[in-house]
Amino acid sequence: VFKLLEENNIGWNFWTHKKVDKITSPYSALVTPQYQVIIDYLRGVAGQPDPNIAGMGLTSFANSLKIENCITRPGVIASLTDAEYGEISKPYITHSIPGTIPAAYYDIGARGLSYSDSDYWNDGDGGYNDGWVFRNDGVDVEGSDDDPNIPYTVGWTEAGEWLGYTIEDVLPGTYDVSFSISAPDAGGIFYAQLSGQNLGVIDVPSTGGWYSWEDIPIQRIEITEGEKFLKIQIVQAGFNIQSVTFDQVLSTDTQNLNPDSFILGKPYPNPFNPSVEMNLVVDNSGTYQISIHNIKGELINNWDVNFTQKGNHIIQWNAMNYSGSLVPSGVFFISVTNQNKSKQRKVLLLR
Repeated sequence: VFKLLEENNIGWNFWTHKKVDKITSPYSALVTPQYQVIIDYLRGVAGQPDPNIAGMGLTSFANSLKIENCITRPGVIASLTDAEYGEISKPYITHSIPGTIPAAYYDIGARGLSYSDSDYWNDGDGGYNDGWVFRNDGVDVEGSDDDPNIPYTVGWTEAGEWLGYTIEDVLPGTYDVSFSISAPDAGGIFYAQLSGQNLGVIDVPSTGGWYSWEDIPIQRIEITEGEKFLKIQIVQAGFNIQSVTFDQVLSTDTQNLNPDSFILGKPYPNPFNPSVEMNLVVDNSGTYQISIHNIKGELINNWDVNFTQKGNHIIQWNAMNYSGSLVPSGVFFISVTNQNKSKQRKVLLLR
């Protein structure tokens, strides 16, 4: 609205810099429980409060109106004061990989730049943020008590909508990416991109309800260093989004490796059936011996692998012994050895 006014040389003044329990102003004051007693009386839904209680209510609300006690709406402030609001998508808070990104903490910026939503403004026939909390954009945000670290979630999703997140702090490596999703019925679909890199298309299953959260994984994603932009695109509606988590499986930073050293990643999956794999980062080409022992120390299988290039490789064991027979359930140790070092990982096979 203000951009339209300025383009037509019409002056404006955003005088309501502070409102009560609103998402549309730079600052929002909370209604205290003591002041709510007065409101209920004035509305005729409660009896007249004791004068002392009424006085306490007025005092508590006066304190709530102090700027230092108000909730700040960074998106509203940026839309009024940031000249780059319509040009550059900026992070709402600092995000990092590895780490968890709450869905409601999408970027600050104009529609089509930081997010896209089907119902993004109030044209006199209803609202835009159907949850009417936290953000003053079209994205539908709802308060949540399901996770104390994530007080808001994104809901009322519709096909064609998307959310964007600028991630400034990125540690390169191999990651498992999981999306915390809820849906009463199956049928929802979304896909994720990281700076144009397709992470995958997700078919959302039924999790049992709108507030029954389930982690849906995308496994083994290679992420390079540098700032990234995560985009979550809704293809078919019918689900809520709580968060996105990047769990590092293996770092690809080999700059500090000594000659002939290597990094052996975590086994995945673990427990496993029928096969398990690990990332192996080598600084030099050469021959590496892979050996499998059971919990008694008995050799189950072994083989040599010759790497002609340094970098990231995958070691896999299909739960067979040296004669090609499947081994029973149990604890096993996978060792990787070169001429100077040996590293070992424990795995559990469940038939």
